[in-house]
Amino acid sequence: RAARRHGAAVHDVCRRDGRARLRRRAGGNWGDTPFTIDGRPVAAGAEPRAGQDIVTPDYFRTMKIPLLQGRDFADRDDLQSPPVAVINQTFARTMWPGEDPIGKRIRVPDFKISVAIVGVVGDVKHRSSTEPRQP
Repeated sequence: RAARRHGAAVHDVCRRDGRARLRRRAGGNWGDTPFTIDGRPVAAGAEPRAGQDIVTPDYFRTMKIPLLQGRDFADRDDLQSPPVAVINQTFARTMWPGEDPIGKRIRVPDFKISVAIVGVVGDVKHRSSTEPRQP
């Protein structure tokens, strides 16, 4: 019995530690933000809006969201490096139909300089399984 209790305790600790590592390693936070595309003027207040997830490296792999083009976020993508974004497939198709979005730049209120698109991931649903695809 003692061995079984010890085994169960070790399993519990490993499971808690694994969940804590996952939360630290592959976190995310969702919001909605206006944006503009470099080289495409837009009247103030008429900016398109898109969902914005702030995630850590490995988030897409952990959540099994396929990387379709370019690269994922990396540890080198921090507050000291130039800002980068990974966009979803709907954003890419809507904003750059028939074009390669990698290397294109967008502007969001959070950054003084433009943000480079470095990757494209598959679309996901955030609120319900019946919501339409959103950029």
